[in-house]
Amino acid sequence: MTARTIVTIERLTACGGQYIGQRLAERLQIPCYDREIVTGAAQLLRQEESILLGRDERRSSFWEKLLGAFSAGTPETEYAPPPFPIVEDEELFSAEAEVIRQAVTRGSGVFIGHGAAAVLQGELGLFTVFCHAPREFRVKRLGKLYPQYRAQEAAAAVDQSDRQQQRYLQAVAGINWRDATAYDLTLNTERIGVEQAVEVILHLLTARGIDAMHKETANEGNN
Repeated sequence: MTARTIVTIERLTACGGQYIGQRLAERLQIPCYDREIVTGAAQLLRQEESILLGRDERRSSFWEKLLGAFSAGTPETEYAPPPFPIVEDEELFSAEAEVIRQAVTRGSGVFIGHGAAAVLQGELGLFTVFCHAPREFRVKRLGKLYPQYRAQEAAAAVDQSDRQQQRYLQAVAGINWRDATAYDLTLNTERIGVEQAVEVILHLLTARGIDAMHKETANEGNN
């Protein structure tokens, strides 16, 4: 592989993208950045991490609150900045982008969510992945993770979370999150499974590394 391997994993709600990113980092033996991005942003902004969790990404505590809200009735589904925010959404995204860029200066890593694919565009060794799956599959998967909630609550939560993430990234960074052409690879996790998704990414990273080595050798021969 190339000297530096940077993989970004963007994903639809509850399709297994977070697990894929974590497993991939384990296999590659490189750092994985997920909640660490929020932690770093909180430090830059001098805010409590608990205040920022769920503002941009779908954390477990966020899921529990969202599902609990649906059990009491359907909340507003449109994206809107939180009322009287301590930190503006644009500030939060900017801080997280800075954390992501700083991490890359330290070497290889797998970055899950947070618009990292767009933030790191043009970086040497970058490979971008978008994980998706049909809505029905994702609703069932979320229901298994939180069996205490009804199927209709899980379905509503998946729909709202997808819309909220889409609108957040569009609003703060102009990112069309679900545009498949923006990624090197898109994976349907229902069709291939999360474990096989990891293997596919590893195979492509290895193949790309071999291609890079061949190009370097050819260039040396032409000098």
